[in-house]
Parts: sequence; C-alpha cells; structure tokens
Amino acid sequence: MDNIDGHFEFEVIRYLVLKKMAGDELLLRATYDYMVHDLNIRDLADLYGYSRTVIRATKQRIIEKSGGDRRLAKEIVARTTREIIRHVPRYGVGRLYGLCTLCRMYIDNDHIVDHFDKYHSDLINAYARMILEMLRRNDKNAKVVRQT
Repeated sequence: MDNIDGHFEFEVIRYLVLKKMAGDELLLRATYDYMVHDLNIRDLADLYGYSRTVIRATKQRIIEKSGGDRRLAKEIVARTTREIIRHVPRYGVGRLYGLCTLCRMYIDNDHIVDHFDKYHSDLINAYARMILEMLRRNDKNAKVVRQT
C-alpha cells in the first residue's frame, strides 16, 4: 500500500500504539473487527467487554486522525493492528488502577492513556516509526515479488 507514508498515517499508527502500550489490546481487536470485518458492534461489545460507545468512539477517533478519510483509516487499521499487537509491548497493567511498568506509577485507568501520551511520548513515537518502517519494507518486498 503506497498510502501509508504521510502525517495522517503516522498519527493513526501512533494512536493505535498508544492504546496497546496503555493496555487496551482488546479494544484494538474490537475496533479492528468492527472497522475491517464489519462485525456487529453489539456482538463485539459482548465478546470483548467494551461498551458499544467506546468501540464507536475509538473508530471515530481513528477516522479523525486519518484526516476524515474512512477508507484510509480502515486500510491503516487493517495493515497495522496485527503488527502492533505482535511487536508493541503492553506497559499499562491493572483493572481499576493501572500500573505503568515504565515508571512504576499507579494511575487511575481513566487517565492511563493520558499518562503514556504525556510521559512516554518518545517511546510511543519510536514504536510508531518502527511499525511504519515495517510496512514500508513489506510494501517494497511485495513490489519486488510482483516484478519478478
């Protein structure tokens, strides 16, 4: 995919990385299934334990970060979610209160994403760049295979 190379793409990937680092892997999976596979949101809410509102809001935030381009947002989520889940570690743990394993602070779960965005932004950006580079490498390899 040649589209994943600009500002909007990086912002979507960064947002997905942030969610994974903060411990929201199941929300990433639910959003992936909702956006990519068009599964029923009620079934996804029951399966993953998130409200329909949270899943819809996450989808909407991803679309906003893609510059309002729904097709681009879906494409980025489809291409990156599995790689993010596989390669980005989870640093936020806990149910009621989250523990940031990077700085050993307990944070109310309502604020753990903000904590990571504020105090660990460089690490989020590094993982986002890593995922973006992996996609670019995969795209180059796919072009070479198609040409031969």
